[in-house]
Amino acid sequence: MDIVKGKYTDPNSIDEGEVSHFQALTTGLSGSVCLGNIAGVGGALAIGGT
Repeated sequence: MDIVKGKYTDPNSIDEGEVSHFQALTTGLSGSVCLGNIAGVGGALAIGGT
């Protein structure tokens, strides 16, 4: 959790356009959830849903 909070990040070395640890975590998590939703809809349609 300390890494996500940015405890080990040097505040003086942040460059323009750099992604924070928290942004990287949320982006990866949202991508996983999205793929899960797409797979869930495909599975439901394959079972016989409309």
